[in-house]
Amino acid sequence: MSENKYKYDFTLDTAEKNFSLTGLASRVKPGQKILELGCSFGYLSKFLQEELGCDVVGVDIDAEAIEHAAPFCSKVIVADLDKADWLDEIKGLTFDVILCADVLEHLKSPSDILASLKSYLHNESRLLASVPNVAHSSIRLELLQGHFDYELLGLLDETHLHFYTRDGLIGMLMKAGYACSEIAYSSRDLADEVIIEHLANVGLVASEETISFLHGPDAIAYQFIVEARPAATELLQDLPKPLESKPLVTTGVLYSDYVEAIRNMEKTIQQQQGNISQLEKQYEAEKIHNKNYKNEIGKWQDTVEVIDNFLFDQAEGLARGKSENSSLQIRVEQLEVHLRDSIADRERLEQVLERVHNKLSYRLIRGIKDFSRKSKNILSQQSENVHNTVLDEQKEVDNVHDYTVWISKYGNLSAEQVSLIEEEIVAWQDAPKIAILMPVYNPEQASLENAIQSVLNQYYTNFELCIADDASTEPYVRQILQTASQQDRRIKIVFREQNGHISEASNSALALVDAEFVALMDHDDLLTPDALYWVAKEIKKNPDVQLIYSDEDKMDLQGQRYAPYFKPDWNPELFLSHNFICHLGVYKTKKIRSIGGFDSSFDGAQDYDLALRYVDQLSAEQIVHIPRILYHWRAVEGSTAHGVHEKPYAEEKIAKAVISALKNKQRPAEVIKHEKLPGTLRVRYLLPDKLPLVSIVIPTRNGFNLLHRCVESIFSKTNYANYELIIIDNGSDDFITLRYLQRLQHDNRVTVIRDKSPFNYSALNNKAILQVKGEIIALLNNDLEVINEDWLDEMVGFAQHSEVGAVGAKLYYPNDTIQHAGVIVGLGGVAGHSHKHFPRVNPGYCGRLLLTQNLTAVTAACLVLRKEVYNAVGGFDEKNLPVAFNDVDFCLRIREKGFLNVWTPYAEMYHYESATRGYEDTPEKQARFTQEVDYMQQRWGDVLSIDPAYNPNLTVEREDFSFAWPPRI
Repeated sequence: MSENKYKYDFTLDTAEKNFSLTGLASRVKPGQKILELGCSFGYLSKFLQEELGCDVVGVDIDAEAIEHAAPFCSKVIVADLDKADWLDEIKGLTFDVILCADVLEHLKSPSDILASLKSYLHNESRLLASVPNVAHSSIRLELLQGHFDYELLGLLDETHLHFYTRDGLIGMLMKAGYACSEIAYSSRDLADEVIIEHLANVGLVASEETISFLHGPDAIAYQFIVEARPAATELLQDLPKPLESKPLVTTGVLYSDYVEAIRNMEKTIQQQQGNISQLEKQYEAEKIHNKNYKNEIGKWQDTVEVIDNFLFDQAEGLARGKSENSSLQIRVEQLEVHLRDSIADRERLEQVLERVHNKLSYRLIRGIKDFSRKSKNILSQQSENVHNTVLDEQKEVDNVHDYTVWISKYGNLSAEQVSLIEEEIVAWQDAPKIAILMPVYNPEQASLENAIQSVLNQYYTNFELCIADDASTEPYVRQILQTASQQDRRIKIVFREQNGHISEASNSALALVDAEFVALMDHDDLLTPDALYWVAKEIKKNPDVQLIYSDEDKMDLQGQRYAPYFKPDWNPELFLSHNFICHLGVYKTKKIRSIGGFDSSFDGAQDYDLALRYVDQLSAEQIVHIPRILYHWRAVEGSTAHGVHEKPYAEEKIAKAVISALKNKQRPAEVIKHEKLPGTLRVRYLLPDKLPLVSIVIPTRNGFNLLHRCVESIFSKTNYANYELIIIDNGSDDFITLRYLQRLQHDNRVTVIRDKSPFNYSALNNKAILQVKGEIIALLNNDLEVINEDWLDEMVGFAQHSEVGAVGAKLYYPNDTIQHAGVIVGLGGVAGHSHKHFPRVNPGYCGRLLLTQNLTAVTAACLVLRKEVYNAVGGFDEKNLPVAFNDVDFCLRIREKGFLNVWTPYAEMYHYESATRGYEDTPEKQARFTQEVDYMQQRWGDVLSIDPAYNPNLTVEREDFSFAWPPRI
């Protein structure tokens, strides 16, 4: 028996079918009388007694081990199986089964002991045995390389005295007087790459025939499971005959020439038998003497195992502690920097405020702002001149987010620009006619007059203003409208007899339209003078255009402009979060009528419902965004410019509109009111009943604490049930990391791939994808930590749709500031991260940190997509972009193929960025980074200068969505 006897102490797992002991146990019938040779600790005896009700007699050489087996046996015998003296203890007994579980290969003469046991069997008795197969392909390959190393367990167990092939096993049993009735086996197949590697080590190349041979039944049989019965005497005549003398191929010497030498060796062996007998007696004496030492060794082995586990736990805790200390230090440094910046900002603002307060022009403009809210003069040139005087005097711009300063520089057309626009309009032929649709109900008098005047002030004059008064109760409304229509024939008016609310009024105005295009306008808002010019220009440039929308801002009653919304180009996912078309929206008259116009069941969200139905059948090319402020949304009492709370019923209608649109698309989803942004929505796409398998791919090297935190957070915080974890170990040599990877491999969800090649992020992922089983892939960095449990449900919800390419997540630095909220191309020359370093709770520019949206690119630190999309673009560019920008290039190629990339704020993780590989802080890394920048600029050119998910009025110098100084239009 092996000195490490505890290697045979385990619990039988009957669920494991590919296991020799399970195979033996399954062949035993309930209630049988069993003679179990080598019962050891009773792992089989227990099963036979408790599960099958068998009567077991156990025999083993180890008295201590057999004490554990005794409760499960009717009789236990401590004996050396190679000696016959123990047979007296079973004299007179008859057995149904002799059970030899991994025993025969340990005996000196297994055929002799089996032969001596035939007298204890009856005609229906059986021998059940499991025996290792020396013909397994692993042994053949080891022998080919000159290896035959004994191991603690396995085919080359250090206590094996015999090795068998299938035929050798049958011959041994026949010699003992048994005939085999069945030979099965447990299997362990070697993968092709292992076979190829073994053969390559001795300079051989594996042919298909060789590979097939090493996967054959004899080559994959790990242990034989044999059933035999006592044989009749006449069967023994079929024993293999002895070899006859024959010439040896290499020397020509006859086999008989060696017979004499063999006989002489046999004599020598006989002479040594006496010595062996004496040594055996000494061995027995020493065996008793050493028993105590063996017990002590066992105790020390237990102690070593406990200490080893303790050391691993301590190392694990130390690594975590170091990381936590590092994170705290980083947090302290960040807070110190933030404090210094805040103090400096405060000092600058105090200086600017003091200068402004001391100016006469400031006091003058304050007096104008305090004037009555009912004033009609907010568009007057005098107020504009005073306002511009204040801005001219405030020469220093200390805040890149200061919209007032920005519009003073870039928000108004010069006289020269106006002149050029008017000349261009005069030169146009077949200029399109545009109708402005205005439903009216009891607006403030000044607001209505200013709204109408802003239309009449247009540089582009080929328009009609179609107004429907919805039975206003204020008498001045009719007077203003009638006067306006009398003064300008382009103004058409219908007075409704009954109030039908905004949709009915809008439909009444729509009935007046003769123009090809319709622009929607509220009765208290303002158009910029150049608004219709830019719309007409787009129509002439793109005859197939179906929908046009512009940027917008808000204006208070004193004429102060604020809260500009510089919008992205067409963005279908963002549009399902809120109606960003809004103002100024221009539609084809014919199409608006074909879909039934405005639906009164959506009053409060009627424009949103109309736009959702309108865009349903449009392509992205038919929707044009004008990146200019063409509309001023007036913040008057009752307007949602102040917030959706002004019309509480609107929120319900907004959700209803999106639910209806998704139903029309046959796209199952849950539509939820946004918790933090009133008037916006969250669309949660539903998953199929049968979840697709997701392969989560994580490259790593050392960094145990990072990897441990990442993997354990996935295990503990992932609701999505059907996933596998593929870890690519890129040459880890850290003890605790290697131990952790070793432990992970015991989890059937985890596969560890070893790759010792130089670090190349693109290549590592491409290699891993070749081995994934899932139809959906999730690429994760090892320095992530999952925050919300439905992160994978959320991302797979988007990735399952055929038009979607990559799906990105919202990542935070450990100090709860934004690390990644999508990639904007063009920032810093190639690409940058949206809203970087913003506080976690910040809604971002126009709420975009809290809303699902389409973006040009997302980071591969956490990226989910279908495998078919990955393959369609050929994976990552491992040649040109081994480290940086590979994810940006990857996403750009996905868009190039016609897919839409999505970023969702509802999949959240912490990102301990660059903690594993470090920063670009060496000359070698900086040179490589420069090459990757050059490649991106050469490969993508102008694509990097225009991000459709961004706006040319926003900066490319910073990652904070501040204004561009100057804009790029």
